[in-house]
Amino acid sequence: MRDEHRITVRELALFRDIAEESFDTLLTASFLQHFPPGVELISEGEPADFLYVVVDGLVELFARHNGKDSTLAIMRPVGTFILAATLKDAVYLMSARTLEQSRVLMIPSSNVRDVFAQDADFARAIVVELSNSYRSVVRELKGQKLRTGVERLANYLLLNHQGQGGQGTVELDIDKRTVASRLVFREIKWRWVLKVL
Repeated sequence: MRDEHRITVRELALFRDIAEESFDTLLTASFLQHFPPGVELISEGEPADFLYVVVDGLVELFARHNGKDSTLAIMRPVGTFILAATLKDAVYLMSARTLEQSRVLMIPSSNVRDVFAQDADFARAIVVELSNSYRSVVRELKGQKLRTGVERLANYLLLNHQGQGGQGTVELDIDKRTVASRLVFREIKWRWVLKVL
C-alpha cells in the first residue's frame, strides 16, 4: 500500500490511536482495490471475510427481498463498513455495491479480531465506532417511523445542503432512484420523489 493511502487510513478514528505494530498487523494481507461503478462487493448471507474501508468513491449498502432492493446507507470516504459482522465472524446482513469508481481497502477479518483481542486502544475505538453506528441506525429508524415522506425528503435535502456549505443549490452525489430507496419510499411513490428532485 502506498504511504499516502496508509496515512489516510491511519487517520481514521478507528485506527488513529492504536500501536504501530497493531496497525501493521491489520494491514498484513490487506489490499487496496479499484472497482468500477456497479460492482457488488459483498452479498447478504456470505461470510464476513474482510472489513472494508472506502478510500475514494461511493458504496451503497442495500438489502434485497422478493426481487426488490432497498438502500440502507451510502458510504463515503473515508469510512468503514461491515465492522459488526467482522468482529462476530458472522455473515453479512446486507449487500454492498459501488455507485461510482471507488478505491476500497479490504482488511482480513481475522486480522481485525486478532488486534481487537490484543490492543485495548483498538478495542475502545471499535466500541465508539459501533456506538456511533447504533445511534445512526436509531436516528434513521426514528425518521422512518415519525416523519412523513415529505419530511424525510426535506430533511435529506437540508442535511446535504448544510454539508455542502449551506450556499446555493444542493448537488446530489447519488441518482434520484437511490435517494428514493434510501429514504424508504415504495415504488409507487418514486415518481413523486423523482419529480420533486
